[in-house]
Amino acid sequence: MKQLLRKFKQISILILAIAFIGCEDDDATLPTVTAGFTYTLSDEGVATFINISENANKYTWNFGDQNGTTSSLINPVFAYGIGSYTVKLTAINVAGASDTFESIIMVLDKEAPLIALIGDATINVTLGDTFTDPGATALDEVDGDITANIVVGGDTVDTSTEGTYVITYNVSDSQGNAADEVQRTVIVSAIACEAETEESYNTADLNITFLTDPEVAGGGVSIFEDNVTYEYVDNPDIDNDVNKSCKVGKITKSGVQPWDNLQIDFADKFTFTDGSSITMKVYSPVSGYNVTLKLEDKGSAGAINSGDVLSTTQTTKTNEWEELTIPFNASSSGKYDKMVIFFDLQGVANTNAYYIDDIKLNLGGGGGGGGCTAETMQSLSPSDFNLTFMNDPGTTATQGGESNKFFEDNVTYEYVDNPDFSGSVNTSCKVGKVTKSNVQPWDNLQIDFDEKFTFADGDNFTIKVFSPVSGYKVTLKLEDKTTSGATNSGDRASTAATTKTNEWEELTIPFGAGDSGIYDRLVIFFDLATASTNTYYFDDLKLNRGSGGGGGGGGGGGGTCPAPPAGDFISDGDFEANADCWGLFDNGGTTTISTSISNGGGTNSGQITTAQGANPGLKQERFGVGTIQPNTTYVVTFDIQASSALVDGAVFQAFTFSEPADGSNDPATQHVLVAGDASVTANWATRTYEFTTAGNVDGGVSLLFELVCGGAATCGGTINIDNVSVVAK
Repeated sequence: MKQLLRKFKQISILILAIAFIGCEDDDATLPTVTAGFTYTLSDEGVATFINISENANKYTWNFGDQNGTTSSLINPVFAYGIGSYTVKLTAINVAGASDTFESIIMVLDKEAPLIALIGDATINVTLGDTFTDPGATALDEVDGDITANIVVGGDTVDTSTEGTYVITYNVSDSQGNAADEVQRTVIVSAIACEAETEESYNTADLNITFLTDPEVAGGGVSIFEDNVTYEYVDNPDIDNDVNKSCKVGKITKSGVQPWDNLQIDFADKFTFTDGSSITMKVYSPVSGYNVTLKLEDKGSAGAINSGDVLSTTQTTKTNEWEELTIPFNASSSGKYDKMVIFFDLQGVANTNAYYIDDIKLNLGGGGGGGGCTAETMQSLSPSDFNLTFMNDPGTTATQGGESNKFFEDNVTYEYVDNPDFSGSVNTSCKVGKVTKSNVQPWDNLQIDFDEKFTFADGDNFTIKVFSPVSGYKVTLKLEDKTTSGATNSGDRASTAATTKTNEWEELTIPFGAGDSGIYDRLVIFFDLATASTNTYYFDDLKLNRGSGGGGGGGGGGGGTCPAPPAGDFISDGDFEANADCWGLFDNGGTTTISTSISNGGGTNSGQITTAQGANPGLKQERFGVGTIQPNTTYVVTFDIQASSALVDGAVFQAFTFSEPADGSNDPATQHVLVAGDASVTANWATRTYEFTTAGNVDGGVSLLFELVCGGAATCGGTINIDNVSVVAK
């Protein structure tokens, strides 16, 4: 019995020991590290990585670029160029165990190539002659010259057979982006026609030559067939001295009524005055037929006594081209935007075909068509803003999109001919047109600037307005995009009322001392009190500085900017002059000239401090104008340190920009020096980058340093930059 008890105790102890050992093994086993990530890729090639690793507390990223750039952020952001990149993430736990995950990122070329014809788009060949296609060239931003890949199609030109032949040219780049098809028209005839070289559908200098088909090309007009058929056809007779044009318009009446007609609607009104006339070339089946033009104002068109006017002349030839002059006298003076063409209006309904060409407006002494004045200057810079519509600023699809372009907030913006330049207030050829959409009273047009401007007491805006009703209010609102919202958020607004109806006047919109501030958005409201579908025209929107007027560029240190050192293009690269060379943009953070931190012989440096949602920066604009060359490599060098560590998503970025001429509508070309870099150290380090300028550097080059912060509320950091240099390689 004792032995049995002894053995039972031994077995129990053994079982307990085994259980104890098993518990020790379980406690020593750590969770398995699993590395993994996903990402989103913007159209500009910026990858935002989303870390999905498990059981890790440290991360090492290799972005796979040629510089071997790395990061230890949890969710980094990195900008790629076009190409293929293998991104590697290594995840590590507290015990040093690790796992690696890789993924390939493809940044594709999305820009289509361009095809350019060699020679004319329309070529006339005499019957029996030899024709050799001059061909075309094709260029792609990435692939370069891809002329050899052009696919030529369409018609085969047979010079032994009269006719019109269309040759097509198509090409795609290596990424499959197809260029817009380009066409060449070859006209083979016994006697070669003469292709037109100009045309105008503008009310200012109307000249419809049928160089292109107005029904297809538009050009600001639309054609309506009132019981007639309109066609864009070959000239039925080029063997004459009156009209050798290759293309003309053909009108076939439908036999419904004697007044079957063709109508041409214009986008804008033209002023028709005493002594003005319209000439038109006509090919009629019968001599003695009346050709009648009726001028209408679409807003009040109807019977003749509604203000519309008629004038008539007769054909004198049968199946032969002739030029007719259709006169208008003092009683015809007015503003019109529709022309109606009748053939044989007083006869019987018929199915005759008529050909027309070269419909031209000839203005009398007081004419309001061809006497406009072309602008000679325009500035979209906030320092000397003067929007004259010398060029079209264009539009952007999103609020805060491309700078200095219009954003349409429930309005439609158009770049149009001046509807009335017969007065003394505004003789400009081109103006802006705004049509409200009847959505809200505050439907508006916005301009976002790429820089802030300082608005001071005594500053004001002047604007020329052509309004459908007098007494309508024109309101300008100044906003800071980083804080804008309701008016009481710091935005400022001021209003003036129109005093004229359908007549140009210049309004002054004042701002007072309480409106002083720094702004980068201008909002234009027409008749803020009422939702409507009214149309307004405006021109010469100008910022006028008072005695305390500020300037653009976000501010600097004041003083005079010194000349750059010999061989360099950057002025005040060591920040010692503390002058107005550098633009300081807070943009939710703080940018300043530090007088206590430097790297070298001086005491100053540029300092940028960021915070959540901010992107403060230092920028030097448009340097090297006339000396920096296109398609040339330059070297950027600077010293940098993190005087306060970059944390929780703060990243350093640097860019250069090839700038077009100031006031041009051409966009700048951005060159990425560094993007998404969170590895700025506490010790001064010298960095060197190269970039190659674009083909257009008429406005020099700009350099921008940014400290971008997104994500966490604790995101932040401070960097200092010193000894900046830009030199030719």
